[in-house]
Amino acid sequence: MKPHSTPRHIASPITRHTPGSRGVEASMSAVQHAVEAVRAETEADTHAILERLDGSQRQKLALLQHDLSALMIDIEQIEGFVGEVAVGSGGGAQPLALLR
Repeated sequence: MKPHSTPRHIASPITRHTPGSRGVEASMSAVQHAVEAVRAETEADTHAILERLDGSQRQKLALLQHDLSALMIDIEQIEGFVGEVAVGSGGGAQPLALLR
């Protein structure tokens, strides 16, 4: 035996293929393929969920903006009414007292 050579019975598992090792390699390949398929499906599902979430957010924010605008109009009308009552009573009326 040469001093720096590897004996045949201790050959590297990479260079030595047995029927069992080929089966394991095939199983590893199948697992990697399955993981890639699940990952791709999960990413597609996640993308679709995020799109629906963004759409719902935009819709709800638009409804809230509409409600806020309507409330601002109501507040302006109430303030106008309170101002008219204050002027009509000679300025002596307490607007908040009218609401009690």
